[in-house]
Amino acid sequence: MTQIVLETLEPVDVVESGSGTDAVDSGPSRSSRLSDSVGKRITAVRNIPNIGTYVGVLLIAAGAVLIAVAWGKVAGLTNVGLQMPYVVSAGFTGLGLIASGLTVVNVSAKLNDSRERSRQVAELHGLLAELRRVVEEDPR
Repeated sequence: MTQIVLETLEPVDVVESGSGTDAVDSGPSRSSRLSDSVGKRITAVRNIPNIGTYVGVLLIAAGAVLIAVAWGKVAGLTNVGLQMPYVVSAGFTGLGLIASGLTVVNVSAKLNDSRERSRQVAELHGLLAELRRVVEEDPR
């Protein structure tokens, strides 16, 4: 099967230079506009508090649903040969989703802890600088 991709052309301004050659001023390129758009979306998603935890919990829930579906299909069958497709397709995929979800939650929690620790260190640094200033001003 052959796929054909059609790309629309953007209008450009042609500017004549003094040397007789034409220079093309196309403004920002399509790839730079696309990367700016993607960058803004990624930043917006990153600003959602605890997004990693929510995504991880959703992955865990999806994995649990797949395991429940596999269990429901396998429970009614007595032939092991007929059970294996359900175990492989839904059961192992569910276990993979659960493991991935737990990893996402773990990384998200560690990232949040790291941000909080950095904030606390910065606050402690400010308090120590203020304490040093107060101690140096005391003319005992």
